[in-house]
Amino acid sequence: FFFFFAVGILLFGPVSDKYGRRKILLLGIVLYTLASGLCAFAGSIYSLIAYRIVQALGAGGMVAVSMAVVKDAFYGTTKKRVLALVQAMAVIAPMVAPVIGAFLLQFVSWRGTFGVLIAAGAVNLAASFFFEETLSESERYKGSFWSTFGRLAVVGKNVGFTGVLTVFSLLAAPYMAYVAVSSYVYVQYFGLSEQVYSFFAANSFFAVVGPFLYMKLIGIVSPRQFTYGCFIFTVVAAAALLTVGSISPWWFLIAFLPVTIMESAARPFSTAILLDQQKTDIGSASSLINAVNTV
Repeated sequence: FFFFFAVGILLFGPVSDKYGRRKILLLGIVLYTLASGLCAFAGSIYSLIAYRIVQALGAGGMVAVSMAVVKDAFYGTTKKRVLALVQAMAVIAPMVAPVIGAFLLQFVSWRGTFGVLIAAGAVNLAASFFFEETLSESERYKGSFWSTFGRLAVVGKNVGFTGVLTVFSLLAAPYMAYVAVSSYVYVQYFGLSEQVYSFFAANSFFAVVGPFLYMKLIGIVSPRQFTYGCFIFTVVAAAALLTVGSISPWWFLIAFLPVTIMESAARPFSTAILLDQQKTDIGSASSLINAVNTV
């Protein structure tokens, strides 16, 4: 899912620069919702995986558009605050999902969990019809459909953009690794049940602290100091995981918390820096920011 999620982000971001944000947003939601329905009725693991790929592509389209819209519609301090909120959701969602999923599985089968996703997609689709286009005709890319994807390379050739993106994506790596393996650590290594594991997965709620920390500190410390702080705290957390993380699930949870907070604080900070470098090709920039973090 995450692999094709990144592919969807790369595909739909540049296309939104040509056709506008609203059309791509609607397309992404429709793909996601229809694929969720197909997943609920999948007859085999292979068909389930195939439908999940379509679902991921649709989700990627929504994410790519969301960040471009923030750049289109907001400026100054307001833009930073909205970016902090959007990025906080991107960090919280993968961690909250196991908590909600474990709760739902007490009442429904795995097929029922996809029913919840269908409902969420339907609500988003209904809301999106009230969404007003944020990219005017005059600001759209005038080249051919296929040449829109070449804009990714144009943005990527900006050394300052690519350098900052690479550095801050390193903070996403341990966080995504935790998302991928924490269930195995808690359930298989520490012997917790899926329901108890969902409680420990709730460290995601501490991701809410990150954006607020960013908003408080960015006027007090310099961007360079903020950057160093994010990486230093992450290194300290890594040392704690290696030394005391295996003692108990509580130590494992506490040791990883600084990573959760620092990653969620660094996302809006780095995204604001990256988007400020781009006057055009915002969809392509948004695609690269989200896709590289996901990869």
